[in-house]
Amino acid sequence: MYKFFGNIFFIGFIILNMEVHGDSSSSITCTGTACATLSDSYKTQINELPSQFQSQYLSKVIENMNQSSAAVNSISSLQGMGSINKFQIGLGMSASGSQQENINFKYRDLTFKDLPNVGFGVSPNLMLGFNLGWLLGQGPRDADDVNDRSILHRINFYFSGFNVNTNTADSKGSVPSSFEYTGKVSMSQAGMGVRVDLVQPGDGIFIRFLGINAGIGIRKQNFAFELDDTKSSNAKFTLGTQTGTWISQTQFDYSTKAYSVPMDFRTGFQIFRFISIFGGMGVTKSTAESTMSINRDGPVKFSTDTSSTALYSTLTTSTVTTADKLAGNLNMSLSESSKKSYSQSYALVGFEIDVWKLKIIAEGYMMDKIQAASVGVKIDL
Repeated sequence: MYKFFGNIFFIGFIILNMEVHGDSSSSITCTGTACATLSDSYKTQINELPSQFQSQYLSKVIENMNQSSAAVNSISSLQGMGSINKFQIGLGMSASGSQQENINFKYRDLTFKDLPNVGFGVSPNLMLGFNLGWLLGQGPRDADDVNDRSILHRINFYFSGFNVNTNTADSKGSVPSSFEYTGKVSMSQAGMGVRVDLVQPGDGIFIRFLGINAGIGIRKQNFAFELDDTKSSNAKFTLGTQTGTWISQTQFDYSTKAYSVPMDFRTGFQIFRFISIFGGMGVTKSTAESTMSINRDGPVKFSTDTSSTALYSTLTTSTVTTADKLAGNLNMSLSESSKKSYSQSYALVGFEIDVWKLKIIAEGYMMDKIQAASVGVKIDL
């Protein structure tokens, strides 16, 4: 047992000290009459736009996504209070999110306002858990007599995992016609953990103390998605005295890998042997590596008349032609990657509802600038 804990701490030390780095690349081309008539100063600003956009905006978004991915990977185990009578099997979903202030991008005469700065993570999982005392033939943990519990009944093991690949073609029947995007998503998750009772639970019918336990685990997650819009969207920006209209299609690719070692303490109480309310505090050590690429391409128009009539009279999402592209076309490609290690402290609250052998679980986690939650059901035998 000591060797097992030692191996987990060793792996956690490796994760905490993994190399931290980031890479980026960008390119932009502006062709056609609309671009040719711009002043040399404006052309220079357009050429320098991608690198400035990455430093002011994209790097902040991928940092937000990194932290959210690390957070959801840390909580995706569906442990609940952290005690098992014999064994459990269940299915759940975890999600995390972070909403920061919108970013106003400005570089010389170029301005983009209220760009969203959000991060999110999702992780479905299947879990299996067992009590060590029960596994080794010493009976169920929740024995009628407290004295019948051995020291092995204090130890519970958890395993979780999931693997799914899907795309919009597979989900065509459930995707509304108004969703004008195509893409695919792949997710895989695996982890294990152990929880040990520091203070054993008590007895009682009306109100029952559930003890205090400590847990540690190790988890990994891979998540990737591609999203392409099937219609053109109209983006508006300013370039000095010029107002730009960019009728373009966007391809967005994102992937992340996260490795986490969460550690926490949990305690709670049970009412009428029906509902358990629990809470705790912990810390997770994580390394997240993300890559994001964006390609946007389409006709561009510049005008000194800022009225919507002048801006949209010749270019709309339904009337883009080859002639429009020849008159002016803007293509921008951005790629950003980041690999960082994080230490995230958190508080958690949750409840379990027991309906015979079924447990319905909900957990909420509060981290710095990030909120996360898990919901699921387990069969508890």
